Amino acid sequence: MTQPQDSAPPGAAAARVRLFALGQRLSATLDPDKVLPTLAQTIAEALSLPYVAVYINRQDSGEFELAAQFPSGLGEDDPTRWSMSLVSGALPTGELPMGGYEIIPISLDEQPLGYLLTAPPGPNRALSPAAKDALRELARAAAPAVGVVRTVFDLRRTCERLVLAREEERRRLRRNLHNTIGPTLAALNLRAGSVRSLISRDPAGAEHEMIELRQQIRNVITDIRRVVYDLRPPVLDELGLHSALREQCARFTAEGLKVTLDGPETFPPLPAGVEVAAYRIVLEALSNVARHSGASLATVNMAFGDGFLRIEITDDGVGVPPDQRAGVGVSSMRELALEIGGACVLEPAPGRGSRVRAMLPMDAAALPERRRPLETGGSA
Repeated sequence: MTQPQDSAPPGAAAARVRLFALGQRLSATLDPDKVLPTLAQTIAEALSLPYVAVYINRQDSGEFELAAQFPSGLGEDDPTRWSMSLVSGALPTGELPMGGYEIIPISLDEQPLGYLLTAPPGPNRALSPAAKDALRELARAAAPAVGVVRTVFDLRRTCERLVLAREEERRRLRRNLHNTIGPTLAALNLRAGSVRSLISRDPAGAEHEMIELRQQIRNVITDIRRVVYDLRPPVLDELGLHSALREQCARFTAEGLKVTLDGPETFPPLPAGVEVAAYRIVLEALSNVARHSGASLATVNMAFGDGFLRIEITDDGVGVPPDQRAGVGVSSMRELALEIGGACVLEPAPGRGSRVRAMLPMDAAALPERRRPLETGGSA
């Protein structure tokens, strides 16, 4: 049985001293890569703990990952290896299998940013109540810095994905143009020449060749339209976002899933990137509902306010399993929102079914003041 640590100074005074020390060290640490290691080291030294780890909640996937530990490089002795809840990405609510470990959530505005994991101060010893209070105070004091670092990390990952996606898109376009459209156009050019030579000596043969030539030209036009659609759905330019979404809702309804579109009849002007993200998020969400949820009814709600386009897609299906990991479709929706500075989450709907909520900025210039809107707990 572990015993409380009996050498800790009085709770209030200890908290003030450690908070001051932590503030001094974090204020002097401008490099985001050093903030979390500094936090782990400061806590370990202030409370004389043999091990401290900082986990952050990734905004792009919702999973928790190890961001810093002190001391580092524990290898097989790393106590976090024993917790399957960490592997699954769930936030632990109690002690790890070895007694004496503490898990202290780090949150800002009631939204989880991560948590601290601390080892006991020694064999058969546990932190005293005063030390635990100090640890909670340290977590609260560090929350703004952890939030900034988490955003920096997520932005880096997003930028890396954007670069990879851009290069992959260029490779795909080059492959389509070089391997399909280019050779087909060259063949059509040659065939047009042969048709010309047939006109005078074999009009009937020339007519037959012309019919086949026209069909091949139609196929090339279809290929070009597919390439153009992948860049930006033409329906957005032809119909506008509202009518384009209404058309898609009607298509899903015709296929057996009743979909209603709620919101204003006219939309304000939106940046091109926001239109594309909104359109593809709604289509991906409805596709997931049709394929996986077993729902008979889905509702798409669109609203505007506070500089954001709010999207909410709800269904009456089986809902979201508690242990479900983000699939390709869910990750795609999150990345579409993150790329333009917004946010998107999949969650259980009130009552039954599932709900996708997305908030997309209508004005890119206002992003620094309006970043991560879903973290404030607003709904679409």
